[in-house]
Amino acid sequence: MSQWNYQLKKAFRKYINRKQLYKYLYHFVFYVLVIAFIALLGLATYNSAPRKYYGKNVKFEDNTFDVRDQWKPYIDFYGNNKTSAKDYNVILDAHSHTLESDGKLSVEDNIRWHIQNGFNAMILTDHNTNRGGLEGVRIAQEKYKNEIVVIPGQEWTNCRCHLGLIGTTKVYPKIKWPTNDEISNLIKQVHLDGGLVVLNHYPWSHWSGLKQPSMEDYKGMNIDFIEVVNGNDFDYQGYQFAKENNIRVLTGTDLHLDFRVNTWSLLNVPVDSSIDTKSQVTASYLTTEKVMESLKNKSNDITFIHSAFGHKINLKEQLQLNPVYTFLLPWILVGSYFHSFYSYGRGQYSFVNGFCEGDKVSVLYGGFASFIAWCLILFVCFEIIFILSKILFKKLLKLTRKGCKKTPTSIKDTNDSKDIEDDPSKLTIDEETSSTTSSAAETISEVNYSDTKTSGTPSQ
Repeated sequence: MSQWNYQLKKAFRKYINRKQLYKYLYHFVFYVLVIAFIALLGLATYNSAPRKYYGKNVKFEDNTFDVRDQWKPYIDFYGNNKTSAKDYNVILDAHSHTLESDGKLSVEDNIRWHIQNGFNAMILTDHNTNRGGLEGVRIAQEKYKNEIVVIPGQEWTNCRCHLGLIGTTKVYPKIKWPTNDEISNLIKQVHLDGGLVVLNHYPWSHWSGLKQPSMEDYKGMNIDFIEVVNGNDFDYQGYQFAKENNIRVLTGTDLHLDFRVNTWSLLNVPVDSSIDTKSQVTASYLTTEKVMESLKNKSNDITFIHSAFGHKINLKEQLQLNPVYTFLLPWILVGSYFHSFYSYGRGQYSFVNGFCEGDKVSVLYGGFASFIAWCLILFVCFEIIFILSKILFKKLLKLTRKGCKKTPTSIKDTNDSKDIEDDPSKLTIDEETSSTTSSAAETISEVNYSDTKTSGTPSQ
């Protein structure tokens, strides 16, 4: 036990001293710097990550879907007596996005998505830009003329409202915090430009913290439509307000990247009686002008279908991943991990200039303290493992050297054996010498024995 204590004290003095403590400190500083570098690089990559998808080369399954065969429309809005969706010849989506803003599909893939989901009219409303709408009009006329009509539009987006501007190609001034008067002036200008304005997702804007005008304010601004279904969210209060105040309604998928659709707006355009509009969904009888005229006609019957089940199309091929995103994915995931220890209260993105609120950092102190504790525990474990590894390595090295080391006697014997193999005559000489030595030894032994006997005889 005393030997063990001695060895323990010896090891303690060897590895716990001022020199070693400085070495541990250097290790710790390096350890902290490595973690800080990894965390900062990960956060920087996470906060400025590239697009995950290109939104190109998407292949949809062939589909012939007619929503009018599935569900009935809301028929009580105007008190009409239409009980079948087949009574409507325009199936419209008034709200969707593409890669031109924050959508994940290209303009053409967005159009194809709408065709597959049973629409024959759509409005492209990218945030604060008309590029998606103009491109959509061109592509639809060139490739999908008999399948769908695309109406240009945009979503006027800021920190107070999201308004869908329909049927206008003009780009309007971006204002981060517009006043009620500025919003009202925008609506007037869109009307002068021949367009219409939709109040988009009023409940969502409330949840997101937008300082939006009230419904009564929008009524006074002569808003044209209220979006009563956004995606799968049915704004029943907005629906009731629209009914009570004779404001028309529309619905929008608000497509970014979701292969399920839950709502379709229904309306009519005048068509020749010889044209069959009920057997299949087609745009052969539609034009942008006809749809816009129908939307502007306040006496025209506009309703919608909303289904919680919805309709989902399948993909033969998934979206094409951005190779830059794939390359940076490890750092994006690292950044996501470190970002989980805090959050920014920046509000919604304004699509004008940054976010709607200043940075309000909320730190998960308990989780952060736990992370630091685990870093310290792991550092101590690494150092202990490193020291034990060094000791073990030295022991093994010492044992290896000891096994390979040879004594001088063994070396001499080995050399003698080698000499005998090279010159057998040496063996004879050695044998003669050995024999002579043995004889001499025997003689000496006999002499000593005789002397002993003689000395042992008593004197006469």
